Amino acid sequence: MQNKHQETITNLQMEYQVLIQKKIREAREDADNEITRIKSMERETRNQFDSRVSTFEKDYISKANHESILSSETLNLRTKHINELKNIEERFEKEYALKLKDVAQMNKQEYEASISTLKSKFSFTYRLKSQTFVEFGNNII
Repeated sequence: MQNKHQETITNLQMEYQVLIQKKIREAREDADNEITRIKSMERETRNQFDSRVSTFEKDYISKANHESILSSETLNLRTKHINELKNIEERFEKEYALKLKDVAQMNKQEYEASISTLKSKFSFTYRLKSQTFVEFGNNII
């Protein structure tokens, strides 16, 4: 009887060990499945996050990048503005010099014409006075 009890106890212990090992194996499988599921969710969440960050980076630029671009464009526009002002100033100076030259030429021609007119009037007046003087002298004699 004791032998039978011992044998039953041994059988029960072995069944218990088999049952515990089965439960441990199932728990490990469940844990492994849960870990795999969680890692998969983590990967999927990370991919979604990376995708959103990538989309955000495509749609928007960083403040530092924006300020750099803005500064560069502002500098380019200032340089262009300064160059255009210089071009306008040079063109104005050339046009002014040409107009001034034209006005000076016109004034010179007008003065020459006036001088010529005055000379001919003076010459005419001088000849007229000379003739009058000669005629007056002839009349006196």
